[in-house]
Amino acid sequence: ADEGHILVAFGPHVGITEEGKVGKVLRRGQSSCTAACGALRGAYNACRIGWTDRFSDDGSSFDIQMDFIRQWVSLHVEDISRAENPMALLAHRSYGMVRDMMLGSVNTDFGNGYLCLLGGITINLGEKCPDHFYPLTFELRKEGHETIDLLHEMKNIR
Repeated sequence: ADEGHILVAFGPHVGITEEGKVGKVLRRGQSSCTAACGALRGAYNACRIGWTDRFSDDGSSFDIQMDFIRQWVSLHVEDISRAENPMALLAHRSYGMVRDMMLGSVNTDFGNGYLCLLGGITINLGEKCPDHFYPLTFELRKEGHETIDLLHEMKNIR
């Protein structure tokens, strides 16, 4: 990125059916709604029924990504399951997890450019509507400079 800028977009996705059910979506070519995000929903359901940290006999995992998601969800499953809309809260909490991991790994020591972080939740609405993006983080970072919160700046535009 010599003399250039870098854009990093991040965040989970969630589906919403035509009826407003969060956590499912009717995808093109399918006759019924399916989970969105399937990995988060699967991890949440596994934790609700008592999933514990299961690995193979040699201590390794068969699905590192899913194990990570389940371990994270297991810390929040009780709180999420008590929510009025658990799938909506799961999407928001998972955004926070992704954001925290992203912010823990960002580095601006790459040249004179800016690092632009755009984070949020992609909302899948099915084939009749385009996907939407709910921005929650939009900022510029540059080595030796204060972070510029563009989302805050956008909210002040009238």
